[in-house]
Amino acid sequence: MINYCIIHKCEDKSVVLVDFFDTVMFRHIHSHQMMGNWAKALVRKYPELDEKKLVEYRNRGISNWGGDECAIEYHDLLVSIYKMLETKRKVDLEEFERVSYQIDYSLDMATQYPNKEILDTLRHLRHLGKKIYLVTDYYLPGKCYTSYLRPYGLENFFDGIFCSSDYKKTKRNGDLYDEVIKKLAIESSCMCMIGDSKYSDVINAEKRGILGYHYFPMLHKIRTNIRKRIAYPYEKTIFADIFKTTFNEGGETFGDYALNLFYFTRELDRNVKEKGISRIGFLARGGYFLKECLDRYEQILMPTEMNTYYVKNSRKVNRMAEKSRDDEILLKKYLKQFSDGNYLCLVDEGWYCSSQILMQKKLGFDIDGYYLGIMGRKNEDADCRRKGILFDTDGNGQSPLFGVFRTNCTFYEQILSAPHGSTVAYKEVNGKIQAVEKWHEKEKENYEERINKIQNVILDYLTGITSWVGQGTTLTKYTLACFVLRQLMFGSSKRILTENEILGSWYDNANDTADKKFASIKNVHVKMDVFYRPENYLRYFCKLKTLTLKHPAMKIIYPVLGRAIYLYCRISIFFKYRNVR
Repeated sequence: MINYCIIHKCEDKSVVLVDFFDTVMFRHIHSHQMMGNWAKALVRKYPELDEKKLVEYRNRGISNWGGDECAIEYHDLLVSIYKMLETKRKVDLEEFERVSYQIDYSLDMATQYPNKEILDTLRHLRHLGKKIYLVTDYYLPGKCYTSYLRPYGLENFFDGIFCSSDYKKTKRNGDLYDEVIKKLAIESSCMCMIGDSKYSDVINAEKRGILGYHYFPMLHKIRTNIRKRIAYPYEKTIFADIFKTTFNEGGETFGDYALNLFYFTRELDRNVKEKGISRIGFLARGGYFLKECLDRYEQILMPTEMNTYYVKNSRKVNRMAEKSRDDEILLKKYLKQFSDGNYLCLVDEGWYCSSQILMQKKLGFDIDGYYLGIMGRKNEDADCRRKGILFDTDGNGQSPLFGVFRTNCTFYEQILSAPHGSTVAYKEVNGKIQAVEKWHEKEKENYEERINKIQNVILDYLTGITSWVGQGTTLTKYTLACFVLRQLMFGSSKRILTENEILGSWYDNANDTADKKFASIKNVHVKMDVFYRPENYLRYFCKLKTLTLKHPAMKIIYPVLGRAIYLYCRISIFFKYRNVR
């Protein structure tokens, strides 16, 4: 949807300046609601602080620096707030600034969604050869905008960013436009400014000779002002809002998986704390990103962060330890570096828990294992203490919603990968055991080109969710399963293509092969339980969507067929699992 009034306004201009908030990007809530939630999130981290006083101190700090938050360097504002804290001796300044910045940034990240009209219009203007710059008043550094745009593939869209806090100049005062004219070194008459503020974006721009266009998104303004007036509790709808935004608008960056990993992280944190566990080891390489998720969760919420460590391990070295006494000794020595006596708490993606079984039975460690999911157990492994948080199976059968959550295991393996190679051996150097790694070129390329970006987006949204809802239980397992159903059954062509590229880069380091047999619809044997447990067949049904990329007929058929399968599964799990927490 292109706004042709803007196109006409800018047709003889070579440079287009555009505001960010309420123009390029919308928030689900009014901006005035952000400060109160910043204070609320800080109190979760520092219980000794007072929520109302934090808001008071921030407002006072803004006044001390001239009354305009957007013209203050964020560091200076935080130092000013810190000096007013009665309990500042108990709170480290550097940590306070880091946590505060993370909360402010994350709260905003979790509320934003793109304005399709303006973005389509800007794409058209770029097609016409215009240079496009963001010019915005904002209290956080301009570098934040790159992250805000990344989930939608727009991080490189703008030719430059002029942020008030970087220059200590604002559109509100007009002097930021002076900086834009100076930096770009072109006549102001060659520029057009687009924004929602009549005064800042139009009047002040035109005082400098820049043509202004007042963009006023009326329905959005009405909506956010109503939410401000009623103090709308955004934390109650945040999961649905984030899923809708990231799945529909930025599907190929898979930001919606932040919901999956937030649920896992929250439940992992709850489980280990109930057992009094304070040291957690994350097994390579699936544990790398799971550790990052828990670390970020703890940074935002906990007064004292969990002691986490990363254990470089692999199926290959575990198999070597089973066959060779020397390799067994090296593995045991390596693991001893992370153990508490003979005890280990380990976290990994999961499936069959072979590493834990080996370490416990062969090496004699006492282990608690926590996993995304567990697919199978044998009777002889019954003494291994382990839990699959998303899905599990034991002698009593499968956990609720097992069929939904186990479907995309291979995709989890890929997006949880680490920025290093697989462990192929251990060596002893100066009395310490070190891992020897091998990183297959195909894996390395996949991580650097796709996975790293996906992980950054997921981590940003997970942090945003944590900042808004904390340890709340508003995201139930059933609600998450409904989101996962959509992840599995639908997606834009670009999202499906990216997913296929990621899965196609799979490499088995344990066997040095890229050969992998994925679940195929051709191999499914449909039984009568398809009518009352359709979710158990999702791993096959979801493959149908990939056919839309190759077969024109499926592009017509699948929208109907896919929705029919999706609705039938939704109905099935609703009646059986709607109360599952």
